[in-house]
Amino acid sequence: MLNTLSLKQEIYRKSIHLSSLWMVAYIYFMDIIAINYTFFCLSLILLSYELGRRYIPFIKTLNKQILGSILRDSEHNKNFTGAFYVVLSIFLASLLFDKQTLMISVSIMLISDSLAALIGKKWGRIKFMDKSLEGSLAFFISSFLITYLGTLNIITAIIVALITTLTELFSKRLRLDDNLTITLIAGFILKIA
Repeated sequence: MLNTLSLKQEIYRKSIHLSSLWMVAYIYFMDIIAINYTFFCLSLILLSYELGRRYIPFIKTLNKQILGSILRDSEHNKNFTGAFYVVLSIFLASLLFDKQTLMISVSIMLISDSLAALIGKKWGRIKFMDKSLEGSLAFFISSFLITYLGTLNIITAIIVALITTLTELFSKRLRLDDNLTITLIAGFILKIA
């Protein structure tokens, strides 16, 4: 199913995504136990919301009024929202990776994914795997820069950028949420690089 959000809706959606950069600052300042606990609790809260918006009429109506215009078609009834996967990915990654790896991985997921969507929506002309070549290029460049600034290793930055860009491209076809896959894949690549 093609994304039906307008550029304005996508900008609003990605502004929420980018506002989540507070999470990277939180990771930087807190110890790993606090990070685990915080994102575990946030995951439970968002899981409750996800179940509530499906089965409790009041929450379903409220959700439709507040977020209805920025949800993707798949998020309206079937899938969990991207917000749940953002928080879940950070919780899982906090169990698996050190703080530096976690900060880089989460930054890629938040920044590169947002840039890919916005640039692809605004300037994307060349269709590529249900995405746009322009959006994918924005993802690659930004994830390269984030990784390089975090590691100061150009080879690692190229590898992470290439694999996370491919992850972003194939996630939809594999019916996986890219908020989850990007964070975890980036973390695993950084861990072994």
